[in-house]
Amino acid sequence: MGDIGGKLTIRLNRADSLAEIESSRPVSMSALLFRTKTPDEVAEIVPLLYSLCGVAQRCAALQALELAQGVQATEQTRRGRALLVELETLREHLTQILTVWPGLSGEVDTKDHDLCSLGRTWKTLVYLLNADGGLFKPGGEVAALPTVDKLSEAVKDLTALAQAAVFGCQPQEWLEIADESALGAWAEVTAAPAARLVAQIMSRGWQDSGRSVISSLPGLPAGALLHRLQRGGDSFVAAPDWNGKPHDTGALGRHCDHPLVLSLQQLYGNGLLPRTAARLIEVARLLCSLAQGGCYWRADNDEDLPDGVGLSQVEAARGRLVHMAALADGRIEDYRILAPTEWNFHPQGALAQGLKELKGGDDTTLEAQAHLLISTIDPCVQYELVMQ
Repeated sequence: MGDIGGKLTIRLNRADSLAEIESSRPVSMSALLFRTKTPDEVAEIVPLLYSLCGVAQRCAALQALELAQGVQATEQTRRGRALLVELETLREHLTQILTVWPGLSGEVDTKDHDLCSLGRTWKTLVYLLNADGGLFKPGGEVAALPTVDKLSEAVKDLTALAQAAVFGCQPQEWLEIADESALGAWAEVTAAPAARLVAQIMSRGWQDSGRSVISSLPGLPAGALLHRLQRGGDSFVAAPDWNGKPHDTGALGRHCDHPLVLSLQQLYGNGLLPRTAARLIEVARLLCSLAQGGCYWRADNDEDLPDGVGLSQVEAARGRLVHMAALADGRIEDYRILAPTEWNFHPQGALAQGLKELKGGDDTTLEAQAHLLISTIDPCVQYELVMQ
């Protein structure tokens, strides 16, 4: 099986300031494909379907299936899964910064040795955390997790890569940047794609380009979310809303407490500069956290659910990922996956609204801003931008 993510077609009408998003994503696929299968069968199928954020998809599925069966994975297993999701998020961000961001700032050179180094380190860390395969067995138990010292030793390679190719300094030092002035000073003296992209946004006055009134996704009570998934079905999954409003999800909402994001959002809302800075903050914070052993899997069900039902919420690279499993006689009766893309690329969501607010200029400038906004919001599938 291959990735079945579908495609987004994004149309921007410059004359009328209209933006339309069409999605071919098969949002009903999980309900159709998994129905009547056993939880073990679903656990085996999920990693065959998703290449991007495959670890997050797998962990979300396992947690939902375990909860539906009344099975509790050990704390060590949950922690190991959480660490792998953090590492996958870090890998996804670094891959985009190294491969996509240079093109957005007018460069074409991608340093293949950086990507090879990233790939090798990822494989080493996965082996360290899941040598016996126990993390991905429903209700499984890993023999042992690496010590903090052993994990941090492996993370040093990622930190060295980020220091050389992204920040130009230690991640902890970069996290001390607290306002636009300091961010601009960093961008002027750092020879890295991230710094050049930040410098371009600032020099062209694009800091608030793509700004909209769409707010970040709040915490979602498990019971209320379950009700929406079961009652709304495909319609809710295809175009989700909360309290009647679309939301976005991802690094910007997760790091709204950082002084730099706070100061930038006061000036530019959720425009290009705050979104770009939040992605860099997430990379730096993850590196610092992992060097200290990482975080435990966060309990996301704050209330009891009906017997035979499991719901998980996992913060993946592109935002919050939700899996819901309902069992009958030990087999799947209903299964829903609500991915970050459905929030972020909602027909009236952050991208659709933000595209209408792009800065003026010629078609080439407008198209460049559109690609930049799409990238900072970041779909998990291919997209086509059609300028009309």
